Amino acid sequence: MIDEKADPDISSLQDQIKELKILLATATNENTALANMNKQLIKILEKIPQPSQSLDSKGKILRVNEKWCEELGYEREEILGHHFKDFLTVQTEQTYFNQFPNLKKDGYISGVEFDMLHKNGSKITVALDGVIINDDNGQMLYTSCIFTNISEQKKILNRLYDSEEKFRSIYDNSPDMYISVSPKDSKVLLCNKTLLRKTGFSRDDIIGKSVFNLYSEESLNDAHKVFENFIKTGSVQDMALILKKKDGCKINVDLNVNAVRDSNGKILYSISSFRDMTELTVAQEEIKLLNERMEKALTGNNDAIWDVNMIDRSVYVSPKGKEIIGYAAHELSNSYETWENKIHLNDVINVRNAIRDHIYAKTEYFEAIYRLKHKNSSWIWIQGRGKVSYDQNRNPTRITGTYRDITETKHLEQKLEKSHEKLQKLTENVPGAIYQYRLYPNGNSKFTYVSKSMKEVYGVFPEDALKDSSAILHYTHQDDKEMFNSSVLKSIQTMEEWNLEYRVNLPKKGLRWIHGKSTPEKLSDGSILWSGILHDITEEKKKDQLISEQSKLAAMGEMIGNIAHQWRQPLSVISTGATGMQLQKKYGLLTDELLDKTCTDINNNAQYLSKTIEDFKNFISNDRTKITYNLSEDINSFLELVKGTIKNNDINLVLDFKDGIVINGYPNELIQCLINIFNNAKDALTESGIKDKFIFISTSIKDNEVCIKIKDNAGGIVEKALPRIFEPYFTTKNKSKGTGLGLSMTYNLIVDGMNGSIKANNVRYLYHNKEYLGAEISVKLPIS
Repeated sequence: MIDEKADPDISSLQDQIKELKILLATATNENTALANMNKQLIKILEKIPQPSQSLDSKGKILRVNEKWCEELGYEREEILGHHFKDFLTVQTEQTYFNQFPNLKKDGYISGVEFDMLHKNGSKITVALDGVIINDDNGQMLYTSCIFTNISEQKKILNRLYDSEEKFRSIYDNSPDMYISVSPKDSKVLLCNKTLLRKTGFSRDDIIGKSVFNLYSEESLNDAHKVFENFIKTGSVQDMALILKKKDGCKINVDLNVNAVRDSNGKILYSISSFRDMTELTVAQEEIKLLNERMEKALTGNNDAIWDVNMIDRSVYVSPKGKEIIGYAAHELSNSYETWENKIHLNDVINVRNAIRDHIYAKTEYFEAIYRLKHKNSSWIWIQGRGKVSYDQNRNPTRITGTYRDITETKHLEQKLEKSHEKLQKLTENVPGAIYQYRLYPNGNSKFTYVSKSMKEVYGVFPEDALKDSSAILHYTHQDDKEMFNSSVLKSIQTMEEWNLEYRVNLPKKGLRWIHGKSTPEKLSDGSILWSGILHDITEEKKKDQLISEQSKLAAMGEMIGNIAHQWRQPLSVISTGATGMQLQKKYGLLTDELLDKTCTDINNNAQYLSKTIEDFKNFISNDRTKITYNLSEDINSFLELVKGTIKNNDINLVLDFKDGIVINGYPNELIQCLINIFNNAKDALTESGIKDKFIFISTSIKDNEVCIKIKDNAGGIVEKALPRIFEPYFTTKNKSKGTGLGLSMTYNLIVDGMNGSIKANNVRYLYHNKEYLGAEISVKLPIS
């Protein structure tokens, strides 16, 4: 709005216009004095310092005063008789066609704006007031109108509007969070969209509420001190605080506060900016490994603010932006060409492409790193970031953002590249293929680094893997793909280490075993980066297979002894029954009842022998099929196989099973593990010379895992041997009795084959009010 008090001429002129309107209204209403008033009216209109005109009922000009001619540059004879619309711009003609009927209908119009054409072709914006002059019969004679040239006022208003729009765009679209707070009660008066987006709060959650609601608990004391300091000084700079999001997460910010004061210096409200320091913190941690100076350079930088009007190509750059390249605020013009000419020729296309990609919504923000020419002719590296604004038709109108001087950072990056080259030379001599694999927030993924050893491990050149990750991943064995994908998904969800042994089918090497191990890292843009190594462990797998076979052969040998012992009694019953029937028949003592009983005994014992053979056959089977099975039934099958050993060694078995436990896995391999653990417990009990020998077996479920515990009362394992009992060929037994393969193979089957865990401890416990000491082996397996 224009302040009338600021311009006495405008105020006086408006008073005259009001008097004229009253006179015109009087002339309209008092028809009896019309003739006299017309002459007086014409004289008044001729002399007033405002352009005036009269139109007939068809809109043609009947009279204009000198001021009208002077304002528009015409002679009177060039105007009279012409239609009023002939002196309007094309865009304003419709306004005339809409308003003239209203004038004739209502008898007046007031403050209607028209764009009129000056004789020299320029445009003049006017505000028109008018009334209808009627005859005694109420028929229209002509209009009597005056207008005010408001062109300058419109220009001022447009400039104010553009300025307000520019500020609003900068304020709302700034990458930083802005907020205004009342000094009276600490309540939030205003905030920008960036703050709402980053914290997850709505305007209703923030506006009118205490600003301290935004701070995390550990920052509340500092926040109150900042507020007190602001009340005293009106300014706070570079204060590190922590905000809390609506979901409870935290944001590390750098706070800057300035006061807006009234004419008496009283603080009206604050203008505060929160800069999200999360990305900067991550960058500093990465760079700190190479050089602490980069951290100091980054934390010491201040950002410049810029705004580009994409319609008229005007540019606003804050004084800091000009200072970065060595200029004072008045030394560079705010034109697009001036600033584009400052960009290094090799960077211009990249900057244009980045802007274009953002305009077409390919990127959330405009982001680019480029060089600007300094006043001293050197080149300054700049990191720019911005956001585009659109009109209602989705046409880009302006782009607003910030940039910072990262020259020091770029120099450090160059040093980093040299260090990277040295590191790369080292990695080429490390056994196995070193790699980095990145998963982007949009779901795309690729290798970002692959060492030359990938050619030896996978038969793929590093450059091919970098171009297309499927050059490596598609070799995964069909039967292991589901396991492979599940393990990667688990690492994504838990951010835990990816560690997997899997098979691949390579064109030249055929079936190979690969061990992959990598550590995930969450990057600032939401990406996940795995850094790790791939080993070909085919030969190790062959050795493991040999160990497994040796372990199984050892177990088979003991099983054969068990079977031999278990068969003695059934064979004796069969033999005695058969020879007994022969003798009874010879001497006529074989009755039908005796025949039936003896045949039944022989059949029962034969069935028992058959079951023993079937259990042994299942145990030695190499079929590795994953099935769903009942844990209690599987343990009972194991107990049948060691039944003879239990009896021969006078072992008391104490069982505590949880019914209904169902596992999806490899039942035969679990039996082999249980036999290995049992045999170690049996040997320890035998060597201990204890009279009352006990082995306890229990099952339970906890945290979606099945727990199997086997403990004895043999006195425990020597403490220094405990950490090594699962190592291959390590044994605490006499060399004639132990190979050191049983528990090692058990560890591999449980951990690698079943994705479980196994631990050994010495435990003290009570049983029937008597204290015992022994070794306890705990096995944990996933339910599915």
